Amino acid sequence: MSLNIAYFDCFAGISGDMMLGALLDLGWEASELRKEAEKLKLSGWELEVRKVSKQGIAGTRVRIRDGQSKPRSFEKLLEIIEKSDLENKVKEKSQGG
Repeated sequence: MSLNIAYFDCFAGISGDMMLGALLDLGWEASELRKEAEKLKLSGWELEVRKVSKQGIAGTRVRIRDGQSKPRSFEKLLEIIEKSDLENKVKEKSQGG
């Protein structure tokens, strides 16, 4: 088994969609991202992945649309994670463990 490490130098922060785009640019397949997201057991969502270029900088833009008009509460997110099919170690890390 090989171990790969990605180091993000986020001097100005990073959003989740930016991080997902960077991981896809490094070789993670969008189909694998979709497969992991399906483990959350949410309905009515779609994944949009496309190459973009802004001011000479190219990257991958990731958008996950779920039809929600308002953000979910932290408690609701924890509930979604707990009920998901994610691996136990992923659940623990996602919940702050």
